Amino acid sequence: MAAERRIRVAVIGEGATVAALVGDLASLDRFDLAVDPGDAGTDVVLLVHGDNLDPREALATLREHSLLPVILVTDAPSTELVHWALDGGIADVLPLPASPEGLHFAIEKAARDASRRAESAAGESSPYSRPRVDLASRSYRRTSPSPPRCTRPAEHC
Repeated sequence: MAAERRIRVAVIGEGATVAALVGDLASLDRFDLAVDPGDAGTDVVLLVHGDNLDPREALATLREHSLLPVILVTDAPSTELVHWALDGGIADVLPLPASPEGLHFAIEKAARDASRRAESAAGESSPYSRPRVDLASRSYRRTSPSPPRCTRPAEHC
């Protein structure tokens, strides 16, 4: 069985929340940390919404250089923030504190979705692609008995 590709994650933000999030990522032992979103091979960006970071400005700056999937991580989720995130093309909004499973799921989902979009645009396969099934090559056999045949003359059947 082939080893799964590790997902490279960049974290944008400052403060204790970012430090805790980086620690959580390291403890999952499933992700590699990228120093900067512009690093080669970065798959997902975690944008940490905090007191010192305006997510709108940070997203605009990021989008000038990259179309990587972004997950907004916040300890103050609100309806307005979620609507802005959805309208802004944010892949997911993750409220803090986040469980390790929730963090893993959000990152994995964002990486797979981005990989599938890129694959379909380029016509290539990726490490996250679903197996393709060629339905035209499959043969289907009827497993139930054939329906009873009409014994009347053809004009009545």
